[in-house]
Amino acid sequence: MDHRLLHVFVGVALACIAGAASDVRAADKRCECNFRDQSWQGYGTAAACSVWMYKDKTVCEVEFGGFSADRQMLADLLELDWKAYENRRFEIFSYYYHQFTNRNRKGLSDPNFLQAAIPVFMRGAYLRKHEHSLSAGSLKALDGAIAAFFEEHAHRVSDVFLGMAPAFEASVSDAGFTVDPGVVTVTFEGTSITTIFIPWELEDHAS
Repeated sequence: MDHRLLHVFVGVALACIAGAASDVRAADKRCECNFRDQSWQGYGTAAACSVWMYKDKTVCEVEFGGFSADRQMLADLLELDWKAYENRRFEIFSYYYHQFTNRNRKGLSDPNFLQAAIPVFMRGAYLRKHEHSLSAGSLKALDGAIAAFFEEHAHRVSDVFLGMAPAFEASVSDAGFTVDPGVVTVTFEGTSITTIFIPWELEDHAS
């Protein structure tokens, strides 16, 4: 199947599954834009979703699954081969979809998978080819800080996602990180990116 067709199919399926979850607590974090002007609202899917706020919370980028990262920016800023990156992203999302549809929270919270997947999901929001508030150097620094954070804290993030440890905050260089159950938020140079990786209502039915 063509990757693009699978992306659309999986996106619709995940949106339906996440939307069908019952008894969602009002306090649960959702994939929504937190605009400075509270009369404005914006939302994404309940899973595999990232939102990037910038320009003093007047602009919000909503991303699903990391698919929107620009190939030229990946090459120029991160020196990544587009084809290899696309294949790896496809593997990551295929695994994510399999674990999600099987409601396997443990599989989704595997530290090695978190270290690979969440940076890819986040890049889809902040590595788009358009005018925004961060320079090329800052974007590269942000990407490096995210990679360094997960290299150091992936196991701790996993414990939070599984309800085995409390939420925590940390910093890497100029980037601040907040980890809540199923959710990671990064603040950097007046911008913020939040990834809703696992809805908390997703029960673990893995044996």
